[in-house]
Amino acid sequence: TEGISLDNLKKSSFLHAVCSNERVTKEIVGYLLDLYPAAANICLDMYDGEITSAYPLHLACSNENFPSSAIQLLMNRNQAAVSHLCYMDYGWAYYIYSVYTGGLPLHYYLART
Repeated sequence: TEGISLDNLKKSSFLHAVCSNERVTKEIVGYLLDLYPAAANICLDMYDGEITSAYPLHLACSNENFPSSAIQLLMNRNQAAVSHLCYMDYGWAYYIYSVYTGGLPLHYYLART
């Protein structure tokens, strides 16, 4: 952790980016959560409004390459995210008649191919 400032990680989307990465491993997620456990509790809007109100868990569940065992790590750190709606303009959630319809992490997980 030398050279890494926890102050710089606060309000950062680093865990969101990791959860979107197709080469992520359980070990990487576990290490980052040990380094900064509160990262699992950061809820962000991303990609110029394409994703609204997302926890890392939402992105992990929508990433077909994200290990299921690592999803459990995220759920253990933020159980409230399991019942939190995230709005995406791709995948399970969609935009119709000017109203966003959101999905739970489970919706995104089940929509994986």
